[in-house]
Amino acid sequence: MTEPVSSGGAWAPERVGALALRFGPAALFVGLAIAAYASGVVQNINLDELSLRRLTLEEFVAVKPVISALGYVALFTAAVAISLPLALILCLTGGFLFGALEAGALASIASTFGGTLMFLVSRTAIGDLLVRLAGPRIAKLREEAANDAFALILTIRLIPMMPFWLINVGAAVIGVPLRTFFLATAVGVAPSCFIYASLGSGLGSLFDQGVKPSGALLLEPRVIVPLAALCLLGVLPLGWRMLRARRGRTDA
Repeated sequence: MTEPVSSGGAWAPERVGALALRFGPAALFVGLAIAAYASGVVQNINLDELSLRRLTLEEFVAVKPVISALGYVALFTAAVAISLPLALILCLTGGFLFGALEAGALASIASTFGGTLMFLVSRTAIGDLLVRLAGPRIAKLREEAANDAFALILTIRLIPMMPFWLINVGAAVIGVPLRTFFLATAVGVAPSCFIYASLGSGLGSLFDQGVKPSGALLLEPRVIVPLAALCLLGVLPLGWRMLRARRGRTDA
């Protein structure tokens, strides 16, 4: 006679449900990322495609501006949440379609929500595991986050070269509070979003002249100078805090 399965076993419904809640969103994000690459979506979102489809896109935005804006935010949010390398091209596209101010605002909103989604999934699925793997080395970072998490996240967000996904995962691991992460991200991503959207708003004139945009656009002074200022703005507070900490150790 078959023994009844204990409700406290490894595959008890409660345990399966808890595992699904914990790892299900992460598995979904990974699946979506794989599907995006396999379907060619990532490869087909580029400036060449934007140039070819500009009339269709401009007409759609003109006829249905609200739906266009919502669709843009949804696509941008999803791309950031599942870590697709599309943030830059989407900022440029948004600037071209909506204008610098509107696109900068929409991109900032999408980046904030997308980053927060990844932060929540990381904290739920792998946060405890990464903490255990890091061991005592992460204790100092957690202490730093507890002291001034907003300044820490904001400082890192202001450095455009920092991988966006790494900040999301790292903040989850060191225990940054959700509200603090959301607010610091919203403030920190806005400057670079507006800079890239402003650059994108000038793509129309390049398309009209038959000029094929390339990565050289990102090396123009109007882009380099503001981004360098952002980096400096982000690094200076970090350097000041390190200097204060060193002086404190010296005095002690």
